[in-house]
Amino acid sequence: MSGWTVYWVMRLDAIGILFEAVTVTSLIATIISIFLWAGGKSEKAETPIKIGRTAMRIFPPILLIGVLCWTFTPSTKQMCAILVLPEIANSEALEQIQEDAGDIYKLGVDAIKDAIGEKDKSTD
Repeated sequence: MSGWTVYWVMRLDAIGILFEAVTVTSLIATIISIFLWAGGKSEKAETPIKIGRTAMRIFPPILLIGVLCWTFTPSTKQMCAILVLPEIANSEALEQIQEDAGDIYKLGVDAIKDAIGEKDKSTD
């Protein structure tokens, strides 16, 4: 794994916070633009209506993109698990440990059986 990958994995929480801030800001801007757009049809309100109409074209798509990015950006811990767990699962050392664990288990079972057998014989 390169240093560049490690850097970006460590920055994922900050990137998620950035997407969260963009989402909240664009949500507030969308709500304000709805009120400006639906503000009325008087001559005095013509400029806010134009601003609201323009803002309604800009902020809802930003809101949608922000929500999607915020939702699908993994945290640092999740990305570490995504990158590290397959390496551990496919490790040759783990396969050797599994083979040794089977042997150790058999030795333990045999030792327990011997210990139980000795106690049964000594009580007779």
